[in-house]
Amino acid sequence: MSSCTPSRRPEPLFTLHTDTPERFAQAEEALASAYDIGPESGRPDLPPLLIDRVAGE
Repeated sequence: MSSCTPSRRPEPLFTLHTDTPERFAQAEEALASAYDIGPESGRPDLPPLLIDRVAGE
């Protein structure tokens, strides 16, 4: 999924796999700040794709 891609329940946002279960809690904490759930309708305000143009002579 990329930025602003809609997701519907029950579609998972992440799947964690590990060979080191003792680090799972740390990974969950990192993921908690890795996404933001916005309103159900509309898209977030994003900066413009083009900021400025460079013109040659």
